[in-house]
Amino acid sequence: MNAAQTASHVAVEDLVAGQGVMVRFKDAFLNYATSEHFAADLKTMCRERSAAGARWFVVDLSAVVVMDSCGLSMLVAMRRTAEAGGARMRLFGLSPMIRRLFEITKFEGVFEICDDELSALEPVPG
Repeated sequence: MNAAQTASHVAVEDLVAGQGVMVRFKDAFLNYATSEHFAADLKTMCRERSAAGARWFVVDLSAVVVMDSCGLSMLVAMRRTAEAGGARMRLFGLSPMIRRLFEITKFEGVFEICDDELSALEPVPG
């Protein structure tokens, strides 16, 4: 998928002089049908932004109402890529159903999940 196609599914915005990156998913579905097409682009974005000095990624999932294991896998890949570059990743905007998915899969202990955008944007220590 090219950058223009990925941009129709995900908005990426640099924050605080490039120190942070906001990633906003636009689709209601983050599953096999959608995530496989732009997962590689998101990993590349995380790698490039981390190399350029980004220290944190904030991921907005408020538009997402359906997520499957492929969507979870994509988030894990993003997190691993960000951490490999020395950055951290926070999630916010999880619907009750998506939050339950994270609880069932025990991923609430893997990801830093914030209640809202304001708390997700609080400075990251270190």
